[in-house]
Amino acid sequence: AAWISGQIDNALQMPYGPYVFVEDYAKSTGTLTVSAWVNLNAAPGDFIVPLVRNWGADPGQFNLGFNAGQLEAQVRVGPNNVTAGTDASSFPANTWKHVAFTADGARVTLYVDGEAVSSTDYLGMIAPPPAPWLAMGAMLFTDGTQDNFVDLLGGALDDVGIWTRAVSAEQIKGIFDQGRSGQDLSTVAAQEPVGPCLPSEASISIS
Repeated sequence: AAWISGQIDNALQMPYGPYVFVEDYAKSTGTLTVSAWVNLNAAPGDFIVPLVRNWGADPGQFNLGFNAGQLEAQVRVGPNNVTAGTDASSFPANTWKHVAFTADGARVTLYVDGEAVSSTDYLGMIAPPPAPWLAMGAMLFTDGTQDNFVDLLGGALDDVGIWTRAVSAEQIKGIFDQGRSGQDLSTVAAQEPVGPCLPSEASISIS
């Protein structure tokens, strides 16, 4: 990966490899939000284009990416994969788009450019992942390794954020609006909590 000029300051360019691998991160125990700006080298078509995921050959805790002509957000609830998806034809090449999803304990909601485009109800708790890692721009095996046929992102990611809480729809819209003017997500949804930092307040961001 290499730094390039992005939507907000610098972005990580991943021209079909290399990719970002995070060995461990704060895991959700009930609610979750993932947010990112993405710029694809080519329209996704029917290919798998991984964005941000804790999801290997076997289901993990969450997955955000493109698959078979859809932008999909997935979370694992018990033995089931809960998916919210939308048509990916609105993602032209070489254009910055904002994507996000929330899992609030009852519904997975997918957002594109600050607007909710799909939602799926679920019942139960988000399952703990079988692996501790987080990958950006690659679909890996559950043990975090890859082979020569791994699916990779051809494009760039910017201002990636993950929260172990469900960010509100207003905040998702605010992240998009502020991002269009070059402001990162911390101006909207990553303020330091007042008092002790609770697990539900934990977040990470990469920009």
